[in-house]
Amino acid sequence: MTFQHLQWIYVAVPLLLIAVAVRFWRRHYWGHSLVQHLREEIGGPSPILRMPTILEGAAVGFLLVALLGPVYPLVLNRIERGGLQIMIVLDLSQSMEESLGKGTRIEAVKVSATEFIKRRPGDAIGLVVFSNSSYLVSPATFDHESLLSYLKLVNVQTLVNEGYTAIGEGLATAQDFFVFSREHGRRAKGQVIVLFSDGNDNYGRDPMKELEKARQEGTRIYFIGVALEPGASQQIAEGV
Repeated sequence: MTFQHLQWIYVAVPLLLIAVAVRFWRRHYWGHSLVQHLREEIGGPSPILRMPTILEGAAVGFLLVALLGPVYPLVLNRIERGGLQIMIVLDLSQSMEESLGKGTRIEAVKVSATEFIKRRPGDAIGLVVFSNSSYLVSPATFDHESLLSYLKLVNVQTLVNEGYTAIGEGLATAQDFFVFSREHGRRAKGQVIVLFSDGNDNYGRDPMKELEKARQEGTRIYFIGVALEPGASQQIAEGV
């Protein structure tokens, strides 16, 4: 145990000594011979009568301890795990609601992403979603159960007021997280972006420039095209 405010002891101790001296002075009459004789004959005061004094002393003691601010030092040990840091970058533009087989494109992507996460127990995985803008839903984490819960919640309606496909924004947010992670000393064997999209980039930052920035930082990028039209996102596919 340590104390945060030891300076209070320089105030409290003199006050306690003064209080003890005053109490002793007020009881000087016990030194009278007659009183001493009566005390020997009938004994001292009952222990019950001393309880207020005992409680008073205990209260003062607890107050002093509280003023000193006792704390138990807590040492936090970071658990380092040596896997990859992977960011899933998920397109939530309006076209992701279109049918694909028995479901929709976004449903198919979420099934694939779920299986991918379950197969990577040793890697820290995060989630970025984008349409007109991009948003960090979860930083890269080993808590895959929480990540899967977030993945279940997101859909096209999450960004209902948007609708465009800003692939460059999604890549930039994922890369910004990696930069932040490195600056704060988080170690990983490597950093990877897995991009899921169904169409051409038509909004926001230039995805080719973001791809180049990521490559310069050593980030690997994989592009998973969903029901792409012929030639759609061909430049991005070639860029990764």
